Amino acid sequence: MPKHSITRRGLLKGAAGAASLFTIVPRHVLGGVGYKTPSDTLTRGTIGTGNMGMHHVTANNPGRPPAQLAVCDVDKTRLANGLKKAGPGCKAYSDWREVIDRKDIDIIHVVTPPHWHALIDLATVQAGKDAYVEKPFTRTIAEGQTLAAAVKRYGRIMWINTHGRTAHYGRMLRRTVVDGCLGGPLTIRMPGVPRLYGKTDLAPQGVPEVLDYDMWLGPAPYKPYNAAHVHYNFRNYWDYDGGGMTDWGQHYFDPVQYALGKDEELPVEVEAAGPPQHPFAVGHWYWAVVRYADGTTLLFPNDEGGGPKVPVDLAPDVTVQGPKGKIFGRWQRSDPPELMERLKGVPDEPLTGFDAAVRTRYRGSGNKPNAAAAHHSCTVVNLVNIAIRLGRRLRFDPAAQRFIGDEGANALVDQPMRAPWHM
Repeated sequence: MPKHSITRRGLLKGAAGAASLFTIVPRHVLGGVGYKTPSDTLTRGTIGTGNMGMHHVTANNPGRPPAQLAVCDVDKTRLANGLKKAGPGCKAYSDWREVIDRKDIDIIHVVTPPHWHALIDLATVQAGKDAYVEKPFTRTIAEGQTLAAAVKRYGRIMWINTHGRTAHYGRMLRRTVVDGCLGGPLTIRMPGVPRLYGKTDLAPQGVPEVLDYDMWLGPAPYKPYNAAHVHYNFRNYWDYDGGGMTDWGQHYFDPVQYALGKDEELPVEVEAAGPPQHPFAVGHWYWAVVRYADGTTLLFPNDEGGGPKVPVDLAPDVTVQGPKGKIFGRWQRSDPPELMERLKGVPDEPLTGFDAAVRTRYRGSGNKPNAAAAHHSCTVVNLVNIAIRLGRRLRFDPAAQRFIGDEGANALVDQPMRAPWHM
């Protein structure tokens, strides 16, 4: 494989670094009081240096010795910015495979558009590295199956950066379920996701010189370049993501999955209502409903309203409902009223963090989901998007992770990649 590494000096100043004539051993290499040896530092490479990627770069280079050893992007402008923010000791790459090839990197941060997640994540664990990945876990259900199995097979740690398990919503729902004060099964209203819709009238544009557009597309079907569907806007197109549902849905659903004790379960039915969807651009939808075998029901509303009546008996101001009571708003009041005081006394479970999991080789979930749990929560939002795209009720087999008697829906479970990319 040709090498494309770019030194910080070479990229930012255009001058080659002078070769050192002798070696100076830095003080931190020797260890001792007040110093960490290199072996104590979790070294990292970040693939994707857009808006979210920069959060990963700046959060994970705390000082000496440098932790952020590599940044990678197919956009030269973004790459230069990432390298500048990472600071000394970091190199820039235009090909993500070179970052994974480095033997001195412990953790790969994958902050690319979702259509790249599965391939890069799979290569990461095959190379014997751990990974911290942006949501959604994968773009398709079949990719998630393959990746979750690979993480287990290779014995790696992979967590997905969702935000809800320790947030108020996640903690209070978990307390409610653990206490059992509402009985079961529960009906839960999910928070509304952002309205992210694509454009259907995009004309071809010239590709900017700073962007390797073919590599940006990677395994996605070829489409002529238009600035409206790359970088941040990829969220609005089915080939790369899935609108607000996959952009924010896993943030919202992962804590619900955890709270319900369903990290290892999948639904048996999903239905959605909305206008016919464009094959490329994500469009408006009205609502979606997910049901589990035990009767647990999730309502995903679209706050714009419209469409046919929602087939769930849940008042607009109710967040969680069970046979024994209801919770209103963000756990602001309950029916019966004494439930709220009761829930205040339920302790929260301690949840470990990612770095601790890497150091101890803990393979479960913590304050973020591991690969297995993330695959299940991502499958739910992918199920919802498939129902939105097809506009009909679908039955799902959790064991096979395929739809029952619906080949049109199954075609969206396992979608081909553009050659030469494959899993």
